[in-house]
Amino acid sequence: MQRSAGRDRGGVLRGTGRIGSLAMAGMLLLSAAFAAGCTDSAPDPKAPYLVRIGRDAVSVIEYRKALELARAAYPYNELQVPEVDRAIRVRVLRELTEELILRQRARELGISVTEAEIEQAVDRIRSDYPEEEFQKAILENAVSYAAWKERLKARLLIQKLIREDLENRIQISAKDVSTYYQAHRRTLIEDPEQDEASTPRKMDERVVKELRRKKAEEAYIDWIEALRGKYQIDINLAQWQRIEAS
Repeated sequence: MQRSAGRDRGGVLRGTGRIGSLAMAGMLLLSAAFAAGCTDSAPDPKAPYLVRIGRDAVSVIEYRKALELARAAYPYNELQVPEVDRAIRVRVLRELTEELILRQRARELGISVTEAEIEQAVDRIRSDYPEEEFQKAILENAVSYAAWKERLKARLLIQKLIREDLENRIQISAKDVSTYYQAHRRTLIEDPEQDEASTPRKMDERVVKELRRKKAEEAYIDWIEALRGKYQIDINLAQWQRIEAS
């Protein structure tokens, strides 16, 4: 019988430091979207899960795929250091758990992504690549277009959640705008996006948008930690111990 730890009762995620956001890290969709995904249905009892929140889960297989991708970013010699290797394992577990938390929050608030929004995002990404290069990028990552699209949908959902549940709640004062203008006066003047048609109101809107984005990044850690304490995180300790021993 599989044993699990409720609200991280086993302390697997403790002492790992505060790790940046999946969404706020500005990951590129044509690379990060290939990471292992989470199931959006009741877990298959024949496929052991590693971490589960509500009806969403990450299987052991999905975790190992994500771990392989994370390790690929490190030199071989660093991976031979036990402390480094364990830190990578815990970081991957923490980030996949974070995605489950965000999916749970989106469901709670009734936030979803429509097919039209997905197609618009696909079109934007395609426009940055010659058609053959776009297809090649997908094939080189050994993933089907359907699987890539599912990861894109997950990314869009997280971005939408952060925008509606975090960014839009941040208040920007007149003093914030004035301080920003003073600190970035030259950059704003020399911005190639500015033209004669730009109005003070449009400039203010751009500044407010940028300030809200930056404040959201600063507030993200406290926000995600509050959500982490809200949901029951079910970690399969038996499977985690096998992973650590491998």
